[in-house]
Order: sequence, then C-alpha cells, then structure tokens
Amino acid sequence: MTSAQDTKTPHGQTSFLRLASPVRRPLLLAGVLSGVGALSSVLPIIAVMELVRILAPLASYDGSTPASWSLVDTGRLWLAGGVLIGSLIAASLLTFAGYHVSHSADMTFSRYVRQRQVDQLLRLPLDWFHRNSSGKVKKIVQDDVAKTHQLIAHVVPDATGAVAGGIISVSYLFIVDWRIGVLGLLPVAAVAAAFPLMMKDLTRQFSRFSVAAAELNSATVELVRGIAPMKVFASHDRGGQRFRDRSANFVASLSDWVRSTMHGTALVQVFSAPSFAIAVSAVGSTMLVLYGGLDPLAAIPSVL
Repeated sequence: MTSAQDTKTPHGQTSFLRLASPVRRPLLLAGVLSGVGALSSVLPIIAVMELVRILAPLASYDGSTPASWSLVDTGRLWLAGGVLIGSLIAASLLTFAGYHVSHSADMTFSRYVRQRQVDQLLRLPLDWFHRNSSGKVKKIVQDDVAKTHQLIAHVVPDATGAVAGGIISVSYLFIVDWRIGVLGLLPVAAVAAAFPLMMKDLTRQFSRFSVAAAELNSATVELVRGIAPMKVFASHDRGGQRFRDRSANFVASLSDWVRSTMHGTALVQVFSAPSFAIAVSAVGSTMLVLYGGLDPLAAIPSVL
C-alpha cells in the first residue's frame, strides 16, 4: 500500500511512532500505569519481609510469660499489613487500567489504519486491482492490521511493567544482600544469552513467511471463487492444485522457521519461566545460608 509513504522519516525508514501518532498519548499513559503497577507489585514483598521481622520475636518466645504479644510492635504490624493489602490491590487496579488504556488505543489505531488504507484503495487505478489479487488486499487490510494488536495493546504495558518491575525488584535484592541481587540477575542473563538463538535469521524467515501467507490467501480466494465454474464445466482442478501448492509452501516456510529457532525458543521459555527463577533463588539462597553466612530472612525476598 502506498500509504506507507506517509510514514517515511527523512532517512527513508518507516517510523512506527509517526504512524501511531493518534494513540501516542494513550500508549504513554498505559506505560506509566503499568510502571507504577510494577512498583506496587514489589511493595508486598517488602511488607512481607517487614512482617517477618516484626513477628520474629514470637519464634524465640519460650512461653514463660503470658504477655507474648508485648514483644511485637503492633503499630508497625498494622502498618506492614496495610501496605501489604493496599499494594496488592493497587498493583491489580493499575495493571488493569494500563491494559484497558492500551486495548482502547489498539481499537483506535486499527480503525485509523484501516480507514487510511480504504481511502488509499479508492484512489488507486483499476489496473492495480488486476495486478494484485483480492487475497493480497485482504491480507493488507485485515490480517496485517490485526497483527498490530500485540504491538499496540501489549508491548508497551508488558515491556514497561517487566522492565520497571525487574529493576525495582533486583535493586531491592541488592539492598538486602548483594549476593541475593546477583542471584536475581542469573535468569535475566540466561535469557539474554539464549535470545539471539530465538531471533536467528528473523528478517529473512519473516519475509518468506509473509510472502507465503499472501500467496496462500490469494490461492484460497481463487479456489472459492472457482468452485462453481469447475463443477458446472467439469474443468480440471487447477485452482485446487494451486491451493495445495501454496499450502505446502506455507507449511514449509513455517516449519523451516520453527526448526531454525526451536532450540532458542525452548531455552528462552525455560529461562524466563517463574519456576526457573524460583529454583535458582531457592537453591542459591540455601547454599548461601549454609555456606556463606547469609541471614535466613534474606532468602525470603529472593524466592518471592
């Protein structure tokens, strides 16, 4: 579509930020809400640590006197409990608000892009439609725009929440004990090492996949339109053969892409799984407690 010409920067590169200008402010707001939500999600861990410290005297109480709760600072206890509950609620509400704003922006963006595409189609000469199949047009107007959903509705809040939450969490772990902070960075380092394998040859593979998908769309439309004439005239199954060929090419392009990135994708999924981070933290903090003189209470925020 020639409407892409409107999104060229002075250097000739497509600028997504310029194209997404109608929803730039909502996306910024979604990012801010998600970032504050990530901050709120770390506060419960700090509150739990404070609760453990406040209640720790009860663990060593021998029952010699009935006034065991006199060992506990009830004011700090209520404050820590209030922060725990309030931060959990705030994190949920802020995260929900961020995604609500980003999904609203996604609907606005999709409507904006499709309207521009339709306006451009109405200005194109008839010869352009003879040279380009309806399947290709459908892919541009419908399929390609639909694929921007993840980019608009999820990338900004997901990335902001992940980065902000990760930085705040690891920073707090370094404050507790620098060794615990290093443990918190190990899963991130593992993902960073495996990520290039998952993104291997991305540009070429995606280009091939996109072309195969467009050809399959065209063959599908051609097959559907040709069913009636083929039945009436008992003609050869040319449309069906073309559809089968395009389907095989589509499957082959997708299979090659999956095979080339399979190991990297598997490693990234393993290293980014919460269970992997918990295992690293649990094993690492246990070793530090047993052999490194780490305070057992310091292991709690690492696992959380």
